[in-house]
Amino acid sequence: MATYEITLDLKKQTVVPQIVATRVGDIASCKIIAHLTDGGSFYTIPSSASVNLMIGDDTGFIHGQECISSSDLQGDTIVHTLSEVVFATPGVFRTAYFRIDHSSGAIDSTESFVFIALPGVAEKLPPGYVSEIQATIAAMKQQMEHVWGAEEIHKDAFETFLQESQDRLDASLEECATRLEAYQKETNDEVISVIAHARDAAADARNAASQAYSEASSARSRTDIAISHSSSATAMANAAAEAANAATEAANAAAESVRNIETIEDSIAVQAIESLFAA
Repeated sequence: MATYEITLDLKKQTVVPQIVATRVGDIASCKIIAHLTDGGSFYTIPSSASVNLMIGDDTGFIHGQECISSSDLQGDTIVHTLSEVVFATPGVFRTAYFRIDHSSGAIDSTESFVFIALPGVAEKLPPGYVSEIQATIAAMKQQMEHVWGAEEIHKDAFETFLQESQDRLDASLEECATRLEAYQKETNDEVISVIAHARDAAADARNAASQAYSEASSARSRTDIAISHSSSATAMANAAAEAANAATEAANAAAESVRNIETIEDSIAVQAIESLFAA
């Protein structure tokens, strides 16, 4: 007995459907073990719900339907052996799924899987059978090519992003190095200029100091000369004063002598007169 263990999700987001195959004429030869999930988490089938296997043709009508007994329901797993009635007609049926009817009236269903009923020896191939298989295989290949193509696109885009990021980083580092070199050169030029200005200012200060010293020396010489001249003038003034004092004293002495002479003369005159009167 062929056993197909598949996982079917209630969110129905699988890109490539799973395949279950049997052959017309086989009896009790195909068992399906279906694990039910809801968004990747195991989905426990309610005990009050009824489950049916639905197989539809390309026109949207039911090709086959089987009611799953409660004994085939094991928590989140359906274990069911297909009846030969559902694959009595060969063909490729892309709409096969389990439908869950709840007691509340709500209905859930799993994602679809592909059910293939191969013809038996006594059967003729149905019209379009080969093309149906080829179409299914082509669709699967196309899906895989899309997946691989998307992966290559993402890989190329990521590599391009890395290269562009590296180029931008290299350009930024180069620009920073250029700016740093220019800044260092500019800074060196400014330092050299400042040193040159400082040297010129020091030379000017030295010259100004020398000139000030010369002028101070000259002023000191002139001051010494002035002091010398002042001393000479003072000495001469003192000598003149002494001479004036001496002259004054001489004049006073002369005047005193004159006064003494006049007194003597007056005394002589008085005596003479007295002598005359006395005679």
